[in-house]
Amino acid sequence: MEQFREELEAAYARECEAHGAHPGAWLRAYIALTFCEGEEDTALHRALVPLAGQPALLEALAQAQVFLLERAEADGVPAGAAHAVRLACDGFWLAELTGQPRLSAAQTQTLREALTAWTR
Repeated sequence: MEQFREELEAAYARECEAHGAHPGAWLRAYIALTFCEGEEDTALHRALVPLAGQPALLEALAQAQVFLLERAEADGVPAGAAHAVRLACDGFWLAELTGQPRLSAAQTQTLREALTAWTR
């Protein structure tokens, strides 16, 4: 989980460097980390796959991820939109872990663009 958090902070730093620390920058970093092009094994996958079927570990993970709620709400985007973006990102990678149909490349790009638009 710590590695994921470090990768998320690095993505946030890149977003701020490229576009400034404007509202939605943290969420755009979360989107960028979710939609890593050409990377099947994302940081979040590496953090969570070993926890499947481990209720005690999942509870600890939920506590460790409270920062996601806090950072999303503090990002300058209306809270409802911020949580919708974060949860859509989570659902995107979780669908793969649970055997849901994968989006095509075009569908994935459309989703990414829509989520990013919500952060502006």
